[in-house]
Amino acid sequence: MRAYTACPELAANVAQWVQQPLTRAWIEARLDVLCGTCADGALNEAALKTALRCLRTEVFCTVMERDLSGAASVAEVTGAMTDLAEVTIQRALAVLSADLEALFGELRGPNGERLTLGVVGMGKLGGGVNASSDIDLIFIYEDDGETSGGTRSPLTTQEFFTLLGQRLIGALWRKSRRTATCFASICVCARTAIPGRSCAALACSKNIFYAQGREWERYGGSRGVWCRRRRASRRSVS
Repeated sequence: MRAYTACPELAANVAQWVQQPLTRAWIEARLDVLCGTCADGALNEAALKTALRCLRTEVFCTVMERDLSGAASVAEVTGAMTDLAEVTIQRALAVLSADLEALFGELRGPNGERLTLGVVGMGKLGGGVNASSDIDLIFIYEDDGETSGGTRSPLTTQEFFTLLGQRLIGALWRKSRRTATCFASICVCARTAIPGRSCAALACSKNIFYAQGREWERYGGSRGVWCRRRRASRRSVS
């Protein structure tokens, strides 16, 4: 296949990796290697995209070999795809948040608390992502606030998280077969909320979702999971 032709050492590596079931810990470890020894947030956007592309190729090839040989169960295959999606979302958020904070400063709420973007992965991210899946994301935040301490003019919560969401989708988006990153991603709130916005405050997100969301979006939301932080087990969004 083209991936093996483009990277001759990949076949030998995959031959070793297929000896064991794919786990989330292995995917995270491979991404750490691909990102170098830097901690989360130390990479720039271009380096992040390169690392995510390489990770996707490694995971897909390893899953494919195990699946075709009968070594992997359906649960392992879909679980590995789901873990790949979640790990890439989490790492991309860490890196891209740090990049924006370097420019605009940290985003703080009315009481000085640090604000972070909440990302809900809908439907299949509850445990059934496959190689051809899109990932449907909802971006939400708790409080209004403003950035401070940056080198550029401050941004409001809505402006900062809209920019972060756009960059996250750009890092994950599968634009073409030749330049694939990880997954095609769809921001549901960008379609159902106020035009030009890709995130919504928590207080109004339910109204937007249930009043304007499509039936499949509401159903998918009932199986949504938080993707913002690393965790030992998946936790459904109530």
